[in-house]
Amino acid sequence: MLETSRPGPPTNNQLLKLSKRLLEARDPETGCSLPGHFTTDTVVVGLIDIATISEYDLPQMQRQVSERIKRRAVSAVRVLIAGLIQGGLPAGRAYDFFSMEDLNLLFYVHSQLSGAEQYPDIPLGPIDEAPADEQ
Repeated sequence: MLETSRPGPPTNNQLLKLSKRLLEARDPETGCSLPGHFTTDTVVVGLIDIATISEYDLPQMQRQVSERIKRRAVSAVRVLIAGLIQGGLPAGRAYDFFSMEDLNLLFYVHSQLSGAEQYPDIPLGPIDEAPADEQ
């Protein structure tokens, strides 16, 4: 069962570690063979943005900037949640990259950015090969 409370204080560190693992997955030598849409720049930058910008700084930014950052972060989180729930990862070492803790973290971040009432917006059907920002 996923937790509904904050998954612990080091949320930003967890997001940065997940971003780092996604970047490492790009290296063919890791043998992870993650689908390309998990490791795009948009997904990685979306996670890094939301991990490195304080939630208190977002409201002070120009609306165009903060909304773009939030949209990119929400898009990144949705791609990862959909992929993990669908089990669309290749057999082998790919599952070593993600844990239930990662999934819990992604759901938490999604609810913080877009509200829990928007869970139905998480695409649980077929995943597009590239997020909307990259098409």
